[in-house]
Amino acid sequence: MRIESEIVNAIQSRDFEKAKTLLQSGEKISKEVTSQPNFRLPFSQVVRAKEFEIIDLWIADKTIETDVYEYDSFRDTIFDTIIREFPVDEDSIAWLDSFMGKLDNINDEIGDVTLLGYALENGADVAVIKCLIDAGCDVNYTNNAEQSFLYEVVNKRMMAPEKAIAYMEVLIGEGLDVNKGNVVRETPLMVAVSNNKVSYLDLLLQNGADPNEQDQQGKTAFYRAVVDQSSEALYDKLAAYTSPDFDRTDQTGNTLLTAYLSRLSNNSYISILPKLLDAGADINQKAPYYDQQKSGLDWLAEKSFETLEIAMATGQIDVNDQDDQGETILHKVCAYNTVLDERIAKEIYKKVKLLIEAGADVNLISSKEETPLMLASNNNIKIKTVQLLMSNSAK
Repeated sequence: MRIESEIVNAIQSRDFEKAKTLLQSGEKISKEVTSQPNFRLPFSQVVRAKEFEIIDLWIADKTIETDVYEYDSFRDTIFDTIIREFPVDEDSIAWLDSFMGKLDNINDEIGDVTLLGYALENGADVAVIKCLIDAGCDVNYTNNAEQSFLYEVVNKRMMAPEKAIAYMEVLIGEGLDVNKGNVVRETPLMVAVSNNKVSYLDLLLQNGADPNEQDQQGKTAFYRAVVDQSSEALYDKLAAYTSPDFDRTDQTGNTLLTAYLSRLSNNSYISILPKLLDAGADINQKAPYYDQQKSGLDWLAEKSFETLEIAMATGQIDVNDQDDQGETILHKVCAYNTVLDERIAKEIYKKVKLLIEAGADVNLISSKEETPLMLASNNNIKIKTVQLLMSNSAK
């Protein structure tokens, strides 16, 4: 049989004066009541009614423990109710400030979570967050994964952007380093990009977040935007603040441009390419690919006609520039293996035509003493390309 408490019954029936009278007379909620399965003190009713005197009386009679270290969890405690339901009018916040002053060990962890961390995780009102910080909750705490509160807020999936940005403003205002990475050197900006949280970017970037900072894999925020997300919008937002560092390489040795081109499989994301070239990406820069070095130009020669066309339109491609093998872009296009695919053969024909119209010299010889015509002649399916080269005085 369930044991009842007159104090609890009074609160649940909203007879707060009776509850206060009972508490003031020395009556307590017995341990027989509080130890019953699924029993919860009626914190919610008290807080929503702003009957804070009852909480003060519970603190006085030790019903509410004020030493954070003695708790096993924040769930279903007075802290949980304050974080989730606390009113934020001036008088209520003033009481909360006095309540915080009665607590001990407010920065102790419970399961790798501090009181401030629990408040941020569970969507406390910004006024409550500020009150906790003013009371001495440590904003510089990092968890076992070395994630700062700023990192955790940015990484929170289901939080309303408006609230997250308000949290970020408070934390940055308290001096948190926007470039502080976690244990794998992943920064808040990288997380925002990876989670496509465009609305978070301006605040981070305006406060010094570096899009060229590298994580443990050598990836930057630019890399995540361009290569992982294939997002022109994310790239544009980052590029509005600074240019990519095209000399930085990831752990595989790839630059931003070579990584982007290596993954480019269709025409959906080619609009990023001219922006990279205009920003200073070197199309001749090489990166490891299996047992060889492969340049951006090598990758470009393998991509679609539309990709080559949009790259050529930037004016950044010198069609007669020869690499360390003496090959031009025309050599590379003509050498591409069609694998008896008529569609690819037609693409090669269109690309060769585009390059010739742009002034490509069809007679330049590579270090292997090969001309574009010789390379195109390696497969009968490229006969139209061979004819095109010959009609333009190819030898």
